[in-house]
Amino acid sequence: MIRFVNLLGIFHVLLKKVMFNPQNLKSARLLAGISLRELQNRLGGLVSHNAISKYEQGLMVPDNATIIKLSQVLGVQP
Repeated sequence: MIRFVNLLGIFHVLLKKVMFNPQNLKSARLLAGISLRELQNRLGGLVSHNAISKYEQGLMVPDNATIIKLSQVLGVQP
């Protein structure tokens, strides 16, 4: 049941335009107590630590799939 609910949440995110807030990403990472490189590792190399840094600074915006993975790794809602 949990997997089904999680999948519904993912499909919901994919069907709508996801709003991205750079400060929320940085806050979630810092609250989790992990470095940029550790987040990169937990993402399985999906994006580099440099890209994550640019997301946090608002210089780049991640695609929806990356936002979903970031939210899963950090344990927050997308």
